Amino acid sequence: MKFGQRRKSWSRMSKLISPGEVGPDFELKDVEGNLVRLSDFRGQPVLLDFLRGFM
Repeated sequence: MKFGQRRKSWSRMSKLISPGEVGPDFELKDVEGNLVRLSDFRGQPVLLDFLRGFM
């Protein structure tokens, strides 16, 4: 995907949810392999930090 296409995609995604809004529930495995859902933290402040790994 070219940078211009990626930028348009990011722009569309950023309009789906704004800071302070409730995000969609999703689940991922933590570093120990346990399933964690965003809804597990309902009522608590949550900071999501998505890093891209380079291999």
